[in-house]
Amino acid sequence: MENEWCILTIDDDKMNARMTLKVPSNNDNFFLTPFYVERFLKLQGISFGINEAAIELLINVVRYGNEIIVASGSPPVEGVDGYVDFHIPVEDSKKPVINEDGSVDYLNSFKLAMVNENQVFATYVKPTAGKSGLNIFSEIVNAVPGKEAKHLKGNGFKFDEDTGEYTALYSGHIKHFGNHVSIENVYVVSGDLDIDKGNINFNGDVQIHGDVRSGLSINAEGSVFISGHVGACQIAAGKNITVCKGIQGRDKCIIAAGGDVVCKFVERCCITAKGNIYADSILDSQVTANNQVIVTSRMGILLGGVTTGKMGVTARTCGNETEALTVVCAGPSKEDINRMYELTEQYHRLTKEILQFEDKLEDIEIIPPEKRSSKTEEIRTKLFRAKIVVSSQRKTVSDELTTLSSFINEAIAAASVTITGVAYAGTRIRIGDAPLSVTESFKSVKYYCKNDEIIAEGI
Repeated sequence: MENEWCILTIDDDKMNARMTLKVPSNNDNFFLTPFYVERFLKLQGISFGINEAAIELLINVVRYGNEIIVASGSPPVEGVDGYVDFHIPVEDSKKPVINEDGSVDYLNSFKLAMVNENQVFATYVKPTAGKSGLNIFSEIVNAVPGKEAKHLKGNGFKFDEDTGEYTALYSGHIKHFGNHVSIENVYVVSGDLDIDKGNINFNGDVQIHGDVRSGLSINAEGSVFISGHVGACQIAAGKNITVCKGIQGRDKCIIAAGGDVVCKFVERCCITAKGNIYADSILDSQVTANNQVIVTSRMGILLGGVTTGKMGVTARTCGNETEALTVVCAGPSKEDINRMYELTEQYHRLTKEILQFEDKLEDIEIIPPEKRSSKTEEIRTKLFRAKIVVSSQRKTVSDELTTLSSFINEAIAAASVTITGVAYAGTRIRIGDAPLSVTESFKSVKYYCKNDEIIAEGI
C-alpha cells in the first residue's frame, strides 16, 4: 500500500509490516507523529505486534527512504518430530587402541555394542504439538505438529508404552539397523577368529565357525563353541568350552571354563574346568578338572604333563613304551584343603567378634533407658550395626565353607584313576597326598587310596 507520505508493505505470511517514509514536497507542512503512524497501521487492520520503538526510530532517526519493520507477528513454534533416544552405543566399533609406548593394539580395538539384562537402552520421545502464533492482523497461525517416529522392532527387548522405555530382556550383543534392534546372547564369527576381528569380550555365548588363531583371546560369560582348531590363545568361559578339532597350545594356551571342556585333542596347553574335561588325547599339558577328566575314546591317551581330576581320572592309555613321565592326580588339591582351613579360621574369628559385640550390647541393655546418655545410645547403635556387618561376613564364609567341605569329602570318596587299556611304567599316580610310581606296565587297572596308601586293582 502507498499513500502521499509512506509506502507500507505486508509480508506474504502476514508476519511483518514494513514502512518507508517518502520525502515531503517543499510546500508540504505535514508533521508526522508516532501516534499518527500507529493509528494509520490500525486503520489498515494491523492490531498485533506494533513496535513503538521502531516507529520512533523511523520518524526521528531513519527518516526518509529507508524501510523499517514497524509491526511483527508471533510465529508459531513448529512441533518436533518424535524420535528414539539411545542411551548406549548400538554400533560395534573398531577404533585403534594406543598403548603407552605409542604402538597400536589391534587385537583389542574391536568393541562389541553390549547391553545388560533389564537395562533401559533407549527411550521413545513423543512428537510435540507445537505452539500456535499470531500474525499482525491478530489471526491465529496454527503450528505444524511433529510426526510420530517409527517404533523399534526386533527381538530381545520389551517396550513400555507408559514410560516409552525399551528394556533388554537379557544381556547380549545389540545390533541396530534402521528401526530394527536385535539383542543376541550368542555372538557368532562366521569364519576364523583372526587379527582382523580381534579379541572378543562378550556377556553371552560365543560361536566361532572356524579356527581361533594364535595370540587372540575370548572372554565369554556363557559358553564358547569353536568348530575348528585353537592355537596359542587364551579362552575363558563362564560355562562350557567346546573345541571340535583340537588345541595346539605351544605352551602358551590357557583355557578356563566354569563348566565342562570338550576337545578332540589337547597338546601343550593349560586347562582348568569347574566341571569335567573330555578329550580323545591329552599330550604334555597341565589339565585340572574339579570333577573328572575322561579320555576314553579309541585313542584315549594321556601322555606327559600333569592331569588332575579331583573326582577321578579315566583314560584308555597312560604314558608310553618309552616310560615318558606322566603324572595323574585325583582327589582334592592342597589349595582346596588350605582354603578350607583358612575359611574355618575366618569363621571362628568372626564368631568371636560377634560374641564380643553381644557381650557389650548386653552390658548396655542392663542400664535403665532413662539413665543412658546420648553417647551410650550412639555406642549401642554402632555396636548393633557392626554386629550385622560381621554376621553377614560370617554367613558368606559359612556358605563357602559348607560347599567346599562337601566337595572335599565327595572328592576324597570318589578319587580314583582308572586305566582301561595300559598304564605304562613311568606313570606317577597321586591320590590326595598318597603317591605311587608305576614301575611295571599294567592293563585294565584302577588305582584308589585306602588307609593313605594307593591300591592297584584289576578291572
